[in-house]
Amino acid sequence: MTNRKMGKMLSLQKFEKIIANLASMRDSDHALHKHGLEMGGYTTNLYQIIDLLFEEYIGKDGADWIYWYVYEKGLCKDLKATDADGKEICYNVESLYKTVFFTT
Repeated sequence: MTNRKMGKMLSLQKFEKIIANLASMRDSDHALHKHGLEMGGYTTNLYQIIDLLFEEYIGKDGADWIYWYVYEKGLCKDLKATDADGKEICYNVESLYKTVFFTT
């Protein structure tokens, strides 16, 4: 089952670029925060745009998995997610892609 509202499936290569860019934004925000700098207004608006696009085209569940991968697992590599059968999911970008586009 797929949960896509788009007429065209997002390729794995483009998805990888999106995840890499989100991780880069996360790292930049974190580095600025460590130096006492806040980009709240700018990044908040940007994240709200990303939220709207993800939820519209990928769905809330898919968006939640992306955020978990980038913002939780991305900061704590030891975190693991499993499916109902106990099989690990979202352990790398390709696994995340399969979860987001083929199981949510």
